[in-house]
Amino acid sequence: MAWPGIMYFGMPLIGFRYGAHWVIVPMAASRWFVSNNFGALYNFPLLPTPQAH
Repeated sequence: MAWPGIMYFGMPLIGFRYGAHWVIVPMAASRWFVSNNFGALYNFPLLPTPQAH
């Protein structure tokens, strides 16, 4: 690895982006879908997350 210290800057950035996904996606899903269908459609936007990691 060329710059070992770069991980100290990169890992928090990746962590914040991953954590923001869990906050933003449910809020966006509640806006996109009607509130009475939100419970049924809540998990569909979150399905690709485990496959990406």
